[in-house]
Amino acid sequence: MPYKAIRFLYVFLLFVNFAQANAGVPMLGAIWPPAIISLLFVILIESRYMQKSEILKQHKIEKREIVQMVRFSNIISTLFGMPFVWFVLMKIQMVLPGGGHGHDWGNWEYIYGVTVQAAWLIPFEQQLYWMIPVAYTVLMVPCFLASYWIELHVNYGFVKSKIELKDLKKIVWNANLCSYAFLMLFPIGYFFYFGVWIKYLGMK
Repeated sequence: MPYKAIRFLYVFLLFVNFAQANAGVPMLGAIWPPAIISLLFVILIESRYMQKSEILKQHKIEKREIVQMVRFSNIISTLFGMPFVWFVLMKIQMVLPGGGHGHDWGNWEYIYGVTVQAAWLIPFEQQLYWMIPVAYTVLMVPCFLASYWIELHVNYGFVKSKIELKDLKKIVWNANLCSYAFLMLFPIGYFFYFGVWIKYLGMK
């Protein structure tokens, strides 16, 4: 997808979040589209890392096999794993104490709002420029763990005749660290665009 189309889609989806601010912000709309848009880059990052692994080379796992298993495992973790994690966290959030609208919140309430309530942010429009990227970052932790677990077992299914599961764990873990470091560019870009460029510099 061309760069301009990616930028337009991402900014559009984030503005949709703002438009829905009175009902709160379902953070799936902030974390899922960037992951889908970036899927090709994530596959390339993880494939490249794993292709350099001496352990995989020793077990005679070919580059073609690596690309195939990384592609399939990332499609599964992105399309199904991430929404599932968000859904579970949202359900947990529903049974926990709420934080109100947020007009008279103190520091601890804000921390609660972007951690415990990260799946569905409260409708506090004036603070969303920083709450969305922080909540995004918080949600990346359980998403990372879910992606690691899914991709580890899916990848192992492709190469279990050549390698033990324990030998694959560190490789998949580090590959996911690389790809999630890339995904963190989205909340950073969001904050600088809405928080710095628009809110503080007044640029549009």
